[in-house]
Amino acid sequence: MLADYSIVTGRGQHVQGKDSLRAFWQETFKSMPGVIYTRTPVSIVISSNDSLAWETGYWIAEHSYSKGGNYSAMWRKSGDSWKLASELFVALKN
Repeated sequence: MLADYSIVTGRGQHVQGKDSLRAFWQETFKSMPGVIYTRTPVSIVISSNDSLAWETGYWIAEHSYSKGGNYSAMWRKSGDSWKLASELFVALKN
């Protein structure tokens, strides 16, 4: 992921940057022991200039506040590798 990575969680919380994300996940796993998230891509579209990509799909969760929902992710090509730039998750299943 990029240093300025950004995520909007299924509950709408915004987290910016790698360090903040690390703290967010530590707290999440502490408050919901045994939580498991699985995301399944349905579509990946790469830009015509091969520098950005858009991924969409759905996610499911076990031992969480939600059973899952939909997500989108933006990828940015950095050198020869792809890195996550941002993600948006929407919790649709209770």
